[in-house]
Amino acid sequence: MAPQTRAQRRQQNARQAARANTAPTRTPESAPSNPAELELPEAPVIDLTPRPVARQSRQAARRPINRPVPEPVDYSQDYVVARSDLVKIAIWSILLFGGMVVIKLIGLV
Repeated sequence: MAPQTRAQRRQQNARQAARANTAPTRTPESAPSNPAELELPEAPVIDLTPRPVARQSRQAARRPINRPVPEPVDYSQDYVVARSDLVKIAIWSILLFGGMVVIKLIGLV
């Protein structure tokens, strides 16, 4: 089973608090015999407004991260290879385009 999310834990805690507040305080011996005389407990008011949390307690609740910081990757060699490939592609495209223009001007096509 997946662990509970923070919202699920809050809802569960709120439900448990509501149950604890609505528990009957009378014992069966002292209960009135007439059901019309029974007092119904008031519904508890649950305040769902967010409360400001102190910065210290938020930081204390976080898990410390003990991962090593990764070294930056050097891509300069990959860029050199890509740049040389692009230069070759540019040269071939200029040569082929120029050849097409020459063939058109000569009238072979």
